Amino acid sequence: MRTSASFRLLAMGLTVAGVSLLTACGGDAPAPAPTAAPAPTAAPAPAAAPAPAAPAAAATSMDPKALMTSLGCAACHKTDAKLVGPAYQDVAKKYATQKDAKTYLAKKIMEGGSGVWGPVAMTPNKANPAVTPEKVDIMVDWILAGAK
Repeated sequence: MRTSASFRLLAMGLTVAGVSLLTACGGDAPAPAPTAAPAPTAAPAPAAAPAPAAPAAAATSMDPKALMTSLGCAACHKTDAKLVGPAYQDVAKKYATQKDAKTYLAKKIMEGGSGVWGPVAMTPNKANPAVTPEKVDIMVDWILAGAK
């Protein structure tokens, strides 16, 4: 009987060992899928060019009052009242009949000056790249048209 018990014990041990071996080695487990090499990343597409400015925006930037505000003129001048410098409407009245008024005022804006409207000097603007002859012409035309 001893032989039969030993044989059973041996058979059971071999069965457990075989099952353990198969389980440990992944007997029925599916093999892991091979990992694919990462796909190369595509270069980013170039940014689209900005849309051109709308015509209304261009017109606004050349509006005389908007120009005068953006260029700093409003710090010293108002349309209808003296501030530090004369009111634009007063300038229009003073130079209404002067033949070379446009040239004179454009030069005053670019080069500055003093003594015409009081003791405070007007700051020259010729060193300011934002103050262009085209913008000065627009502002002077508006002033001489009555600043309205």
